[in-house]
Amino acid sequence: LITIKGNETCQDLTIGSGTSGTLDFGNGANYTLTITGNILVNTGGIFEYTFNSARQHTLMLTGNFNNLGTVNFVKDANDYVRTTFTGTSNSIISGGGNWTSLGYMTLNKSNRTYIVDIQDAGFSAALTSGSTTLNYTSVVPIKGTLKHNNAGTLGNIYEPGMTKADPFIIPTN
Repeated sequence: LITIKGNETCQDLTIGSGTSGTLDFGNGANYTLTITGNILVNTGGIFEYTFNSARQHTLMLTGNFNNLGTVNFVKDANDYVRTTFTGTSNSIISGGGNWTSLGYMTLNKSNRTYIVDIQDAGFSAALTSGSTTLNYTSVVPIKGTLKHNNAGTLGNIYEPGMTKADPFIIPTN
C-alpha cells in the first residue's frame, strides 16, 4: 500500500504488478496527483480513496486511463476524487476493470480538438450510478471534445455551477 500524502506529479503511473498493489489518497489535506502521461491499473491493482475525513482530492491526467484492476474514488458525498483531463493530447479511458465509484470528471483539454474517448462502459456507469455516487454532475465540460464510445449510459452532464434542474448548454469550447 502506498498512500499519497502531498501534491505529487509523475509522468506515467502503473499500479499493481502481478496480483496486487494499492495506491490510496491520504486524509491529511486535499491533495492533487498530476499525471503528465498515462495511468495503468493492472489486474489486482487498486486505486482508491477510502478515508472518511471530508477531503476532495484531484487527479489531473493528460494521457490515457487504462483500468484492468479496481478504481474506487468515492467514500461518500464529501469524500471523493475528481478526475480532470487536461493537456494537448487525446485521452482514452479503457480496460474493462472494476470502476466502483467515480467522483466526477472535468473535461478541460487545451482546446476542443483534443478528445477524451470513453471506451469503457464501466467508467460511464461509475460516473452516473456507481455504488456510491455524488448528488451532482458526472461530467463538467469546459474545453475539449467528449466522445462516449461504448454501449453504456452516461448521464448528469452539466456546465460548472449548474444543477440537474438547469437546462444544459454545450459550451463553445
